Amino acid sequence: TCANLKSFINLYASCGIIIGYYGIPILLILILFSLTWYNMRQLLIRRRSLEGAVTRMMLIQMNIILMSGIPAGICIIYILSTQYYSKPPLRTAYEYVVGISIVLFTFFTNGITFWIYLFASKTFRKHLKRFFISKWNFLQNRILPLTILTTRTNNTAR
Repeated sequence: TCANLKSFINLYASCGIIIGYYGIPILLILILFSLTWYNMRQLLIRRRSLEGAVTRMMLIQMNIILMSGIPAGICIIYILSTQYYSKPPLRTAYEYVVGISIVLFTFFTNGITFWIYLFASKTFRKHLKRFFISKWNFLQNRILPLTILTTRTNNTAR
């Protein structure tokens, strides 16, 4: 019964990983992107260029998430469906190396948003440039404390 329970727990843990790591984030991002797009349409109807840039950034982000999430999901489904077949240890090692590599590639999506905004949005680049220039000017215009030199005085009155 312990072996049956272990396989049952492994199956549901793996399904939880698929749902938690791939399904829910994609669903949340779709919802947030659609809400952002809806708000942009409501607030900035006259500014079509900004709406186009945001739409472009959303599409690029969704494509990257799908390109990294779908192979990981397929790999996990493959590992789940073939876990009870007898395989040579070398094949098992290859499968896990490929699986870990694909899962590590999905972590790429966590830090890619900044770069997508940087390359896709002229407004974002302009604001980022203005931010760094203001920080540079702030550091250049700092007034440094005056160094006080102490001098020895001849004390002739004894």
